[in-house]
Amino acid sequence: MKRAILAIAAAAAAFSAQAGRNNPNADWMAGKKGVFAHYIPTPENFGQWKDFDVDGLVAQIAESGADYFGLTFGQNSGYYCAPNDLIETRCGYEIGSRCAQRNIPREIGEKLHAIGKRFMVYLPGQPAFRDADMEAAFGFDREPADQDRKITIEAAKQWAEAIEAWSVACGDAVDAWWFDGTFSWLGFSNEISEIYAAAAKKGNPNAVVSFNQGVADMRFRPIKTFVSGDDYLAGESDHPLDDSGTITGQRLDGFQWHMLTYLGTEWGRPDCRYPDCVWAEAIRRIVPKGGAITIDVNIDPKGRLFPGQMEQIKRIFAD
Repeated sequence: MKRAILAIAAAAAAFSAQAGRNNPNADWMAGKKGVFAHYIPTPENFGQWKDFDVDGLVAQIAESGADYFGLTFGQNSGYYCAPNDLIETRCGYEIGSRCAQRNIPREIGEKLHAIGKRFMVYLPGQPAFRDADMEAAFGFDREPADQDRKITIEAAKQWAEAIEAWSVACGDAVDAWWFDGTFSWLGFSNEISEIYAAAAKKGNPNAVVSFNQGVADMRFRPIKTFVSGDDYLAGESDHPLDDSGTITGQRLDGFQWHMLTYLGTEWGRPDCRYPDCVWAEAIRRIVPKGGAITIDVNIDPKGRLFPGQMEQIKRIFAD
């Protein structure tokens, strides 16, 4: 009997960690609205992350009407807002000099869960391209400087170790991963997507992942399916009103429909580029059909949304 129970548990774990079409773990996104913040650690702001006001941020998310919140671990600078001793050790950096010792993503996820909301994280599909030493330490080319490198299977397996370390450190506090820079012209493939998906789900087998294939364009490259490791569509969009015209239902080819776009005039800007009516129409096209829309906003070093953006999000997310 004990062996039978263990076999059932193993099968359940394998099912929960599945990726691809019709993954029920992505159903929580259906008909939901979220906000996302490209607040990226840099050499200039790295020391401020220890003072990040998680409670204040979570209170704002609750007030905004968002169903979930997303945050970047880091991007291309080589600095990150969560601990990862593996990265620093492999690169020969002092522990805590590049990866914050305070696990801010885990804190945010746990506090969001406590109020019934979900948490998404962002991570590039390779180390920081502004740090050639870090790229090389994980098997990527040192050049071209300040540009995305080619992604090989061998390098992807090494970067997956760093992804797995973050996943384990955050555990079930993370509900979704959004990977950037995972472009086919860089060599990204189904096989690499599955390597990364397995690593991202190590800490939480029920988490879901998506891989960004580039900016959508309704005329030439609409929001669509990409790789076998996807659970939901990355859906990066510069034009939410145009691109929201492509949704037909909750899933596209079996993948949860999702759009990620920005409130300001560019990613991470604190202004508001459209009047409420544009956003209201995009949301009206997406949410009732079971799609999800995530809107990027700007936050200050303490984690607070800028007042004008906060007020617009509250208005357009109001039922």
